[in-house]
Amino acid sequence: EALARELSPSTPFLSFGWLQACWEQVAGRAELFLVVARRHGKLVAVAPLRRERHRGFRHLTFLGKGVTPYVRFLVSPEHPEAEVALLD
Repeated sequence: EALARELSPSTPFLSFGWLQACWEQVAGRAELFLVVARRHGKLVAVAPLRRERHRGFRHLTFLGKGVTPYVRFLVSPEHPEAEVALLD
């Protein structure tokens, strides 16, 4: 929640409550997959993803894809480089 409050612009669509509701909608078909970035032990970014199988292949997608049109990573504005680290 603290990381979500740091975002600019602020959005409820990256709050824990919203992501939890999204997860409840897709949980039966997917596996939760979180990628986090820390700097000196402090959480600076989170990639809320889900892992699914389609036609025999596993793939990662945003947790809220298909549930909400607003999907992205939670990245501290103090550490924008963390988004690239999550993608790597």
